[in-house]
Amino acid sequence: MRSQKEPTRTLTERVIHGSSIIFFFTILTSPLGFFIRVLYSHSLSIEMYGLFYAVLSFFGFFSLFSDLGFGYSVIYFIPKYLKKKDYATCWNLFRYNQIVVFLTSIIVILTLFVSSDWLSKNYFKVNQAGTLIRILCIYYLAGCFVNTLEKFFIGLQQEIYYSSIEFIRLAFTLLFSLLFWTLKLSTVYYFAYSWAIAYVLTAMIYSFIAYQNNKLVDKPFYFDKKLLKKMYDFAVPTLLTSGTILLTGSMDIFFLTLFKGVKEVGIYNIVLPLVAISSIFLSPFKVFFLPLISHFMEDDKKKVSEIVEMILKFIPFISFYFVLFTITFPAISIELLFGKKWVAYVELPLIILSFGYIFVNLTTYFVNIIAGMGFVKERLKISIIIAILNIVLSLFLIKIAGVIGAVVANSLIYIISVILYLKFIKSTISLHLPFRFYFKLFIFGLAFYGLTHFLKIAPTNWPEFIVYGILYTGIMALFSLYLKLINKKMIKLVFKRKL
Repeated sequence: MRSQKEPTRTLTERVIHGSSIIFFFTILTSPLGFFIRVLYSHSLSIEMYGLFYAVLSFFGFFSLFSDLGFGYSVIYFIPKYLKKKDYATCWNLFRYNQIVVFLTSIIVILTLFVSSDWLSKNYFKVNQAGTLIRILCIYYLAGCFVNTLEKFFIGLQQEIYYSSIEFIRLAFTLLFSLLFWTLKLSTVYYFAYSWAIAYVLTAMIYSFIAYQNNKLVDKPFYFDKKLLKKMYDFAVPTLLTSGTILLTGSMDIFFLTLFKGVKEVGIYNIVLPLVAISSIFLSPFKVFFLPLISHFMEDDKKKVSEIVEMILKFIPFISFYFVLFTITFPAISIELLFGKKWVAYVELPLIILSFGYIFVNLTTYFVNIIAGMGFVKERLKISIIIAILNIVLSLFLIKIAGVIGAVVANSLIYIISVILYLKFIKSTISLHLPFRFYFKLFIFGLAFYGLTHFLKIAPTNWPEFIVYGILYTGIMALFSLYLKLINKKMIKLVFKRKL
């Protein structure tokens, strides 16, 4: 827990301090997963690459429910007992969650271990899947244990620890993957060992931190039936709502594996990291807007309107910056980053999903905005509607069109999401949609794309790709000045507010 010698911070200072730490580690973490995919895409065949991420997604399905929702109880109840200085109860909350996770994980691992050959034959339809499942059982067990530590640190509000876990996990994964690649052991099995080793090491490191830096909560374990029931009562409904929403995020991989096979999963997992590059830069900033919106909702909704209108310009523009470059030079972007073998399969779905990803980035910000407004139940209702639509569309379109169906379904879902969230926000605050701004973006994009293809301008290697990227960035920077995207009013609103 926090040291007693640490000076007491105001709420504002705590928000800024915590947000800065989370922002820092998010910036460090985001590129690591991308680099791992780049390495694997060059080292593995399309089928083996797809198999790896299909099996990883399969384990992710079980990870959603590994703690039966008790992790949410840890996050919710620890701050309350910590405030009362009831350290023994804090420690028991953590230990109960660990026991639940251990029992469920053992059941999952034994089941998957025994049924691995059957899954290999009937679901993944690739012989290597059985061995891969057995290796990744280690990764799954260690990962579930790490998640209990992460929930514990979140409950204790120790930002430096819980925000650094994912960075350490992925850094170890990339390190061991590169080691096996250097030793010419770049097979799907050794990459699976990289994930297993990385997660075991992460579990060991943060277990040591939890026990060494939280001695006040390291109390003897005891059984408290009332506390356990309190955790259960909070955990189950939270799990049913949050789990249902999170589950829909893995439906595309599930249906692709079931209906089309692991090769299609491989193609899809090249499209995703390419279109998600904009999120690497945009995601960290989300953390600033929830407390900001929450503060201004109390006494100044006009500023909330200004912030939302700013987001409605800034996020689409940054997304547009990446989208336009991607759809203008799709083939060379794929070839240079992931290898020539992917170009024929990835180019069309990449172009389709690139447009849809503008709405993905907006959706993630709208979710935080509505949470900051305090409308958690309303956000949940919208999320459930979106989840149901996602399952129906994904099932129908993926069965018919495979990867193309997956990217069309995703694009449609996020367009619908933006409409639903925006409609609710507009019902709460006054809002002017910047249609003229979007029209200018459209005309500029059309002109740039048309001129580039008319003049047959296209990079063919890394040096040209970098030069084109620099020139393109310069053009977009000038265009942003013309659009007056950033102004003094915006800077003052975000960074010079009085709390």
